Amino acid sequence: MAESSNKILIGIMGSAHGIKGYVKLRTFSETPTDIAKYPLYTENGELFPKFKIIRWQEGGFLIISLPAVQDRNKALELK
Repeated sequence: MAESSNKILIGIMGSAHGIKGYVKLRTFSETPTDIAKYPLYTENGELFPKFKIIRWQEGGFLIISLPAVQDRNKALELK
């Protein structure tokens, strides 16, 4: 019997954006900024850290800032 899950995919981490450590976050919520209202988890079940929304980017994703990510190299490691 398959194990049931109550997880819903509402976002996908994208690539680094710029040199300040910003990251692209594709969101599937009706209002893109609503994604910040929910507790988010990674694929392996770890709690995703709180983040700051920098702006909405044309092409369908948010640019976000994470507390522990201060440069592009660190942001590249997240994808």
